[in-house]
Parts: sequence; structure tokens; C-alpha cells
Amino acid sequence: MKNFIHLFFALAALIPAGCTEPEPNISPGNNIIKEGTTDSLTWRLAGDGTLTIGGTGAIPDYYFLGYDYIPVSHWVMSTTTIKMVVIEAGVTGIGNYAFSDCTDLSSITIPGSVTSIADYAFSGCTNLSSITIPDTVTSIGFGAFENCTSLSSISIPDTVTSIGDSAFSGCTTLSSINIPEGVTIIGNRLFQDCASLSSITIPEGATSIGAEVFKNCTGLLSIVIPDNVTGIGAYAFDHCGSLSDVFIGSGIKSMAQGSFDYCPLIASMTIMATTPPSLSLGRTSSSMMSSEWYVNNFNYRVDTLYIPKGCMEAYLSVVTHDSNIKRGPYSLYHWSSVFPNIVELDTQ
Repeated sequence: MKNFIHLFFALAALIPAGCTEPEPNISPGNNIIKEGTTDSLTWRLAGDGTLTIGGTGAIPDYYFLGYDYIPVSHWVMSTTTIKMVVIEAGVTGIGNYAFSDCTDLSSITIPGSVTSIADYAFSGCTNLSSITIPDTVTSIGFGAFENCTSLSSISIPDTVTSIGDSAFSGCTTLSSINIPEGVTIIGNRLFQDCASLSSITIPEGATSIGAEVFKNCTGLLSIVIPDNVTGIGAYAFDHCGSLSDVFIGSGIKSMAQGSFDYCPLIASMTIMATTPPSLSLGRTSSSMMSSEWYVNNFNYRVDTLYIPKGCMEAYLSVVTHDSNIKRGPYSLYHWSSVFPNIVELDTQ
């Protein structure tokens, strides 16, 4: 008995003070730190930053008013914690501001059940470098990926027919993107400040190019505007400092103010319209009584304009003008004052 007591105390001395029983080895990824429900969906946020959303129906809208999101009873209060998002099959849409300003978000899985990505859904996700959009999606909302500064490439499926204004503005590292053939309106500021974008194909079905679409796309080298486009918006290519090759199709009818401002490398331009498009006129002084008018589509003079064969007489006529301008000596302004050299192409 005495020997047993000595053995007991000897073993007890080997156990560190304050130690009871070993804690279970719980992986941070399996440790759910927050969870809840929203409408018919359930969500859970794990310790490794993985947010999983399941159930049926669309992720609801979360509106941003001032500095407050409304409502706040969801994962939006953990935007700096979320690193990965897994949306499970059954979810049908991604609502307004759903993941806005999740600055650590680097990966997201979108299932084939999703048909729409709403306004500002991923805006300000500055660590998101790539995303795959399934071919069930038909619309991308206003500012959906605005200021995703790490987003370098994205593939948009042909099923998408609508892309909202500013959807990719501020994506400064975006170098590759496609616009599906079903998109007819290239919205305002769609690619503004995408400084790494060097080329892009505008679909044949497009009918208009909005205001400031490619403003400050300093890496853009060339652009082909297809025949169905009838109008180019104000400052559409403003400050595209590398742009040197411009081809405009036969359907163009109007080019708004500053459409090619601060594009110093454009030495020549081709316009295939047989009827010259209207240009925007401005004044050289702040006085509204000034009679000194100028064509203000171009901040830098473009030396040569190439036009269809047989259209020289039309292009040497008076420059057409913005219908909102009611006065001014329009007869003083001809296409030859904008383009010193107008050359007919050998073929139409």
C-alpha cells in the first residue's frame, strides 16, 4: 500500500499545474463563429472566413444609406472577416450590396441556379482577383464590380443581355473582358478608370456607347465601333492616352461633347458613315455672346480622316451640330477644319 501511494504522487508530479483534460483539436475552418437566416436562406460564417449560403430564393437587397447598411441583421457586419463565399445550389439571385466592401474576399463560388447579380453586389471587394459567372446569369447590375481593384479578368457568358452603368468602373487591373453579343447598350462609365484594359471588342448588336464609358482607360490601344452603333456619348474615350487606332462603323449619327478628348496619339480616324455624323460645338470663351465656336469632340487635332468612297462632298459641307445649341456662326465650321486631311477610301 505504501509503495502504491508513492507511485501515485510520482505520477501526479508529472502533470502540469492547472491542467485538467486535453481540449479537442477544432479546426478554425469548422468553427462556426456566426450564423443566421434571411428570408428562405440560411448562412454560416466559419473561423477561416468562409461564408456559406444555402436554401432557396434570392439573396435579398441590402441598401446603403449614408454610412449605414439597412438592414444589418446579416453578414454585412462581418465584411472584413469574409475571405471566401460559397453559394449553394438553390440560390437564385445575388441582391444589392450583398457582398459590398468585403475587402478580404478573394474567392466566390456562384452556382448555376443564380440568374442575376444586382447593383453593387461586389463593389469595393478590393482583394477579389477573378470570378466565374455561370451561364444561367442574364443580368449584371449597376456598379456590380465597381472598384474591384484586384480583378484582372472576367468571363461574361453569352446569356447576359444587360450590364448596368459603372459595372466595372475602377477595376484598375482589369486587362481582359468580353461583352456578350446580346448586350445592346454599352452603359455610362462601364469601364471608366480601367487603366490596364488594352483591347476590347464591342458586340455587333450594340446600338449605343454611353458617356465616359472608357474614360481614363489609359492602356486602351484601339477601338472598332460596329455599324449598328448610332451614338457615342460625352467623354466616352476621354483621356485614353494610348489610343491610336479608331474605326467607326457606318451607322454613326452623333458624337457627343469631348468624345475623344485628350487622345494625343490618334493620328487618323476612319468613319464609314456616308452621311457625316453630328459633332458637338462649344465656345472658346465663357461669354455666351461669343461668336468664336469650335468643334469640341477632340482636344487634339486628328490629322487624317478616312471616309467612304464618293462621300467627299458631304464631308466638306458644314459640320452638323448639337440641336441644343441655338446660335452661332455654324457656316464657319467644316469637317476640313477638324481634319486637315480627308481621304476617300478606295472601296466602300
